[in-house]
Amino acid sequence: MTAHPQRSVGTGPADTHEQARKLLRATVPGPGPRPVRRFALVVDQLPDVTQMRALAPAVSVRWDPRTATVLLWFDRPTESFSEAVAAVIRSVDRIGLRALRVVTSDWVTAAEIAHRVGRSRETVRLWAAARIGPGGFPPPLNPGSATMYWSWAEVLPWLRTRMNFDLPDEEPTLVAADLTLRLRELTQRLR
Repeated sequence: MTAHPQRSVGTGPADTHEQARKLLRATVPGPGPRPVRRFALVVDQLPDVTQMRALAPAVSVRWDPRTATVLLWFDRPTESFSEAVAAVIRSVDRIGLRALRVVTSDWVTAAEIAHRVGRSRETVRLWAAARIGPGGFPPPLNPGSATMYWSWAEVLPWLRTRMNFDLPDEEPTLVAADLTLRLRELTQRLR
């Protein structure tokens, strides 16, 4: 399998990260810097120079030639991750780009769930089929398909509460923001 390189547009990630660090040192009041959170949006087109300037300094652009997908990666200093994501989406929309999705790792296969918790794919399959474990495993997002996917945002609480796995509680902000953007797109089609 050959990896396809992604092209960077505008400033490179190293330059962008240094600019973000300078911005943090220059603008963060109080005793210490706010945590910097990294996330990506899928947008409808490559940004032009003016749009890049409006989004700077904490952004880098990636174009995936395999899927013709444009990703904008953001590093945002924030106390409230959900407010930072919402503000970035508003900024992207305001400059003439359209935020289509938030990149998440929410859709997972049984193999990915198994990898994340250190169990076999077969164990996960048996949990999902209620053949072992306490039952109540979340339903797949695409039941009946050859390769089924589950929402990690649904599986994680089940693993923590029903199976007593000591897993970090992942903030569902990116999943919620992605669902909101997808709903926005679908709502326009329903009119």
